[in-house]
Amino acid sequence: MQKYIALLRGINVSGHKIVKMADLRALF
Repeated sequence: MQKYIALLRGINVSGHKIVKMADLRALF
């Protein structure tokens, strides 16, 4: 799970939060 959190943090920093959020919703 920590790996996933790190991934989310990287997404936050890169500023693609909205796009990746949609991808995450598709995964879950």
